[in-house]
Amino acid sequence: MPAIIFGIIPLLILIWLFNTSLMLPMDSTVKLLLNLLIKSVLVSLFLPFTLIGFKAVSTLDGYQAGKPGLFMALKAYPKYLVFSIINCAYFVVIYLICFGFPGFGSDPILRLVWIVLVNYWIALILPVPILMEDRNLSFMAAFKLARRHFGVVRWNIYLMVLVLAVLNILATLVLLVPLAITIPFTWYAVRDYTRTLLEYELDKQ
Repeated sequence: MPAIIFGIIPLLILIWLFNTSLMLPMDSTVKLLLNLLIKSVLVSLFLPFTLIGFKAVSTLDGYQAGKPGLFMALKAYPKYLVFSIINCAYFVVIYLICFGFPGFGSDPILRLVWIVLVNYWIALILPVPILMEDRNLSFMAAFKLARRHFGVVRWNIYLMVLVLAVLNILATLVLLVPLAITIPFTWYAVRDYTRTLLEYELDKQ
């Protein structure tokens, strides 16, 4: 399954490397920015493989994508590469704002602000891939639509994110094998929930 082989496993390896050898000393602004750039580029290259499944599950009816859906999904890689780059850029910016630069510390309260901003962004971004596919929108157009119409239910969306995250983390801990079930389940769950929101929060307005 490409999402696991080319997405999850490389990302797990990167996380391990980021916390061991693939880290420059962040004792200067240049080194800090270089670290963040390296992390963003590497994550952006592999993250799309975990997202391209949204293309297949949004295009094909039912709950079986199969090989046709796989080839269709791979064609969506460039779109989700842009999606990943924008998300990484956002996290870099809020990191710099909330944690500051070497020698220029930030207010400790901004650490809490960072947590809020991360969670808020995750809640807003979850429906975006389905909006991109179902309504043939660019990232920015889909994000604006999600923010405008789904903001009132953002914490419900965030709760769903937590449930799916815990499910996939548990699957990862069991030697990755259950991810072959939980990853597609995540795609379909996000698809169905977003379409329900579209029906009640947007289409009836």
